[in-house]
Amino acid sequence: LLRWPLRKVAAGQTPRRMVFVPGFGDTPLSWWTILAGLKPLLRRKVDEVVLVDFPGYSGFLHDEAAFDSMDELLRVFREVVETLRPEILVGHSLGGWLAADFAVEKGDG
Repeated sequence: LLRWPLRKVAAGQTPRRMVFVPGFGDTPLSWWTILAGLKPLLRRKVDEVVLVDFPGYSGFLHDEAAFDSMDELLRVFREVVETLRPEILVGHSLGGWLAADFAVEKGDG
């Protein structure tokens, strides 16, 4: 996870977060310039942006699989998102599929 604070949050308060999930085999850093361009808008809505990175990939192909199954990826992703409790959850490609699945499971928008 890459954390990008946009504003200071008072001690003891939970920051309002946007979690961005890139596509498989993509690095979250490739989205950095787009998110930087949105910074003025993002600062009005959230206190920090968290970029998810799939372990060991960062945009490169490797010999070993990043995860054992889609069920395992979904389980871990749900745990991460539930821990972060974002105000906004955005994903692209595989990240969009994961975000949509999480939203359907939660059923609260």
